[in-house]
Amino acid sequence: MSYLRTKLVLVAMLLSFAFPPIFAADFEVDGISYNVISLSDLTCEVANGTYTGNITIPSSVAYKNRTFSVISIGASAFEGCSEITNVVIPQSVTKIKGCAFKDCVGLLNCEIPTSVIEIDSCAFYGCSNVTAIDISSECVSIGSYAFSGCSSLMECAIPNSVTNIGSGAFSGCTSLKNVTLPLNLTEIQEKLFSYCSSLEDILIPRRVVSIGENAFYGVGIKKISIPESVTYIGKYAFNNCDNLIEFSLEDSDNSIYIDRDDNNNNNLTGNNYLIYKGFVDTNLKTVYIGRNVQSMKNGYYGSHSGGLFYEQRKLDKVTFGKKVT
Repeated sequence: MSYLRTKLVLVAMLLSFAFPPIFAADFEVDGISYNVISLSDLTCEVANGTYTGNITIPSSVAYKNRTFSVISIGASAFEGCSEITNVVIPQSVTKIKGCAFKDCVGLLNCEIPTSVIEIDSCAFYGCSNVTAIDISSECVSIGSYAFSGCSSLMECAIPNSVTNIGSGAFSGCTSLKNVTLPLNLTEIQEKLFSYCSSLEDILIPRRVVSIGENAFYGVGIKKISIPESVTYIGKYAFNNCDNLIEFSLEDSDNSIYIDRDDNNNNNLTGNNYLIYKGFVDTNLKTVYIGRNVQSMKNGYYGSHSGGLFYEQRKLDKVTFGKKVT
């Protein structure tokens, strides 16, 4: 587990380098710094600064006889401002850029208005005291690691307007108990909910076609049903789900490919087998397989031959549907 946790930290660090802090703002009004986006359109964004307490961002600001509309929270605008506790974002804002609130460990509440359509990578990364997030009903995209490390976040409803959720977006949200995925989501990306140890139940939307590597690594779910739309599950997707006792692949005419760990460069001599590691360190008891599984090798469980449910010692029931051939 420590290896994956280290990878999460390193990836987040690399992402943060893509959004370097802005040290010089174009102007400041009432203690808030701004950068001009367009002089012709008279638009600006909140810029990097030193902020504390409760922050209310205006929808427009006057500067040098001009009135600028505030349309975004700039990259790293509040990054590392550990003493801000509450932020009110106006309806004029349409985008929260990368690392905007990264490591705001004192932040308790941030209301995201319906005008926001995009939340970029690491936007709220490490906001460890935020307990709830209301995502805009018009939002279409949530970036990689956007809410990663929000360890006090307990619930999050993602509106159906969202069509893309980046990798690791909710990884490390250890208090997350309830999450609703949008109906139009087609891909559950890698590490999306890794280490969400309090998450006990999740419904995978019926348009999802792939589940990425480590997507549910270390999650607290007790049962999971994979809809017929899913045709690919990445390796380690359900590893270390200690509470997982029931797994179901819904009936489908289409096969599903469950990735495996390629040990020793495909050398199948001795003990160097290709091992399916989607369910290591789970406690599966009941499995339903309603379709063909591609590339499965030498049985389903119990032997060192690399079966799909390898080392599932508590597994006592496997049922095959009529569409399995």
